[in-house]
Amino acid sequence: MGPVAWEVAAKVKGLVIRNKTNADLAVIGEPKAVINALVGRYEYIWGNIGTLESREVSNDLLKQMQSKDIPDKLK
Repeated sequence: MGPVAWEVAAKVKGLVIRNKTNADLAVIGEPKAVINALVGRYEYIWGNIGTLESREVSNDLLKQMQSKDIPDKLK
């Protein structure tokens, strides 16, 4: 992720950036709502590319989530 993407992510309530180098993130609260908020911000800024990139960078986190908790845009 680039510096602008990190700035956007840092503003999402419930998303904690623990380590940018390793893309180590934590979700506090409702995972689906937090991820939806992040994807929504990326999509607003970068359009469909934002959604596609969100899928790529959140892949490890999504693997830890139950299917019902994964936002539709990332399925």
